[in-house]
Amino acid sequence: MQSKFLPLVSAALNGAVPQPAQNIIKYIAVTADSLNIREDANAQSKKVTGVEPATLGAILRVYGEKNGWYKISASQQHWVNGNFTKNVIRATVNATTLNVRSGPGTNFPKVSALTKNQEVFIVEESNGWCKISSDNKWVKKEFLN
Repeated sequence: MQSKFLPLVSAALNGAVPQPAQNIIKYIAVTADSLNIREDANAQSKKVTGVEPATLGAILRVYGEKNGWYKISASQQHWVNGNFTKNVIRATVNATTLNVRSGPGTNFPKVSALTKNQEVFIVEESNGWCKISSDNKWVKKEFLN
């Protein structure tokens, strides 16, 4: 246990973000109000018990793909229908402070700010600006890695 736990604590104290052991294929965002999580990659499969459906805008990691379905758990058979998702891109902030705006331009009001190394997910791009959520939050692309 110490061989797995202590490196995570050390990484957290040094500001590093530990990466999952199993490879993530991609990230997706849920586009339906509610998306059932099933035991296998088909609509006839049982819903996973004890796990709530994913909600609109939720970001999910994808560990496998089969017949248009995405496996969203590294260790269990948890599947969602890909028709109710869209691909997103993981990025990190490279500026000390990054203004978040209500639209893709400096003429839109500032709604919040992000700090260096914060993780965001790009759901849309427009003229050098990136939409980072389903509720109109935009940042300048040049300040993302």
